[in-house]
Amino acid sequence: MIVKLLLVFVGGGLGSVARFLVSLFVPKARLNLCSIPLSTLCVNVLGCLAIGFLAACLASQPAERAKLLLVTGFCGGFTTFSTFSLECMEYLKTADYASAGVYMIVSLALCILSTLCGIYLAKLAV
Repeated sequence: MIVKLLLVFVGGGLGSVARFLVSLFVPKARLNLCSIPLSTLCVNVLGCLAIGFLAACLASQPAERAKLLLVTGFCGGFTTFSTFSLECMEYLKTADYASAGVYMIVSLALCILSTLCGIYLAKLAV
């Protein structure tokens, strides 16, 4: 059990560092109608791509340690869906409904599409 916890811990730490680095290099975007946190959007889309790819690659293998390190740990530490939810609530509190709506729709659509692409890429790689 200790090894499993350590794998999730290490993966989560690496994912969190990767998320922080993305936030340093990706600025906030300003669109004509609204302002959305582009770094969070990028992390969620990349995280969905990664989790789709990894889950598909590891699905037929008994690689429990790899799943704990990469899927549970890294992807769990990297993606920021809780941050996304909080940012949406901030938009709603300030009655910035355009930004809230655009951010929600774009995030969900791109994240679902990225997960699908990750699964597709994994099938090509095998």
